[in-house]
Amino acid sequence: MYGREARGLLAILKSSWAGEGHLPTNVTPSAVDYLQEMKIKMEKAAEKASLVAADKQKSYSEYFNKRSSVRAYNIGEQVVLLIPDSSNKLYARWTGPGEIVEHHPPHSYKVRLADGTVRHVHVNKIRKYHPRFLAVGVIFEEDHDFGEINPTPNTSDVDSRELCEKINLNHLSDEQRNNLCGLLLRRNELFTGKMKVAKDKVDEQIDELLALDLIEKSDAEIAYPIVCVNKKDGSIRLCVDYRALNAVTVSDDFPMEEAVDLIQSIGKANVITTLDLLKGYWAIPMDLECKELTSFKTHRQQYQFKVMSFGLKNASATFQRVINRALSQYRNFSRAYIDDIAVYSENWEEHMIHLETILCKLRELNFAVNLKKCSFERPHVKYLGHVIGSGRHQPDPDKTNTIVNLPEPKTKKELRSVLGLCNYYREYIPSYSEIVYPLTGLTKKKVPDNIPWTKEHDLTFDRLKRALVEAPSLYTPRPDQPFIVHSDASQIGVAACLSQRAGEKCCPIAYASQKLTRCQQSWSTIEREAFAIVWCLKKFEVWVYGSEIEFYTDHNPLPFLTKGAPQSARLQRWAFALQRYNITIKHFPGAKMPHADALSRLV
Repeated sequence: MYGREARGLLAILKSSWAGEGHLPTNVTPSAVDYLQEMKIKMEKAAEKASLVAADKQKSYSEYFNKRSSVRAYNIGEQVVLLIPDSSNKLYARWTGPGEIVEHHPPHSYKVRLADGTVRHVHVNKIRKYHPRFLAVGVIFEEDHDFGEINPTPNTSDVDSRELCEKINLNHLSDEQRNNLCGLLLRRNELFTGKMKVAKDKVDEQIDELLALDLIEKSDAEIAYPIVCVNKKDGSIRLCVDYRALNAVTVSDDFPMEEAVDLIQSIGKANVITTLDLLKGYWAIPMDLECKELTSFKTHRQQYQFKVMSFGLKNASATFQRVINRALSQYRNFSRAYIDDIAVYSENWEEHMIHLETILCKLRELNFAVNLKKCSFERPHVKYLGHVIGSGRHQPDPDKTNTIVNLPEPKTKKELRSVLGLCNYYREYIPSYSEIVYPLTGLTKKKVPDNIPWTKEHDLTFDRLKRALVEAPSLYTPRPDQPFIVHSDASQIGVAACLSQRAGEKCCPIAYASQKLTRCQQSWSTIEREAFAIVWCLKKFEVWVYGSEIEFYTDHNPLPFLTKGAPQSARLQRWAFALQRYNITIKHFPGAKMPHADALSRLV
């Protein structure tokens, strides 16, 4: 120890008696008394060390065993073991089932595996075995809390004479209604399917899929189980559990359509039709070498899909690629988000031509349309959680009503879910960040999982619900008109409002705000105001780039800096960054633009 050999009491006494070493000269008592006293001191020190160690061990045990539970298994019970794989001793996997044959108290068991070997395993590496009794499972459609599912869709047989009676056309005039019905009847094969309504037996659905030439018998080495969705009307719809396949599938990174771009493009039209494709995935054939990967088993036979099945990991990306390619030449009046197609036009006459063009294309590609979920020739439609049309868009009242009826969250997970849903509509609420600030504080790491909900949080939650219900509708930007941007910067944040003029009225298009970092908060006032301009131009660049921009700020020196050479390096860089925009900066008192001023003063 510390470069010296540690010796015990007997070794010291021996060396003293043998003359090999000498005791310290300042020791007045005898050698026996000295050693006896040293022994007592060392025993006291060891006792104190053991007490401290026991206390630390107890605190560590309480911390690490806070969420632990006692596991116990009975002799003869079926279990699975986490043991090293025979091919790689560093890789462990769940093996079993095995049978408990002996208990070694307190925490170990002996388990006999299927090959006859007996393993002595700690209880932490043992789990109860849950066998699959059947190849068919059942879930219930009304259990919405546990996520959405993609069952095999069914189409009802709609008679052509009842086609127009199935949809609401009261918003159209008699002439428009007759013209639209004539168009739909000419394309009635899109809305009438060959499939019958599914019965409550798996055999009948399998027979229907075979009759439609969508599946075939399979001899694949791996097959996945099926799950039946028990609907409220008593019928059953078929699903395949592809979780194991999806876990090893390479992701398809094809870009999905951006929701904001779709809303802005479609919302500017005056007449809009939305079409919901039915069995869209079934119009895409599977590659020959990939068919075996979709194999599934029922209680009577093993089958595989000949077309793209619902539930596959890359099905949405593949379908989006196909539908984008199909509508590529019609993008000026038709867009799609997966299987939701929107056809939009400036007037009714153009819309009839556009709608017939898209219906012909869908028929050419062998797609089917779900008539019950379509909306024809309306000035406003529900699309992607928004109500859009006639140059404006606002939150879907059904969605906001769902938020209003939500109970107060009890845990951080529930709170994050609520805030994520509300955040989807934050562009409609000018002071969103300020409103939700007390709630976002509850999601921090130091807050326990069961959040301490107070009266202040209750008032904030009610205020957020009220703001969503009273959210104003925003306008769709017009690229041929100049844009107006109001910006402001406070000590802690920057904010902006994008708008356009419609006569004497200034129509808001979007709100945006962002907190400043600790470093940015130390900037001078003029630098923060300059940063607000650069930040909001980047935020709104997809709309304003290439257009004439009138920029209003409440900081008077900024308009003069655009005409001279700033001394600050940051401001010089800022002046160069503005050169690519057709921008005119004007001074506007903060009291006259409260929307941007309030947004920047987020807590």
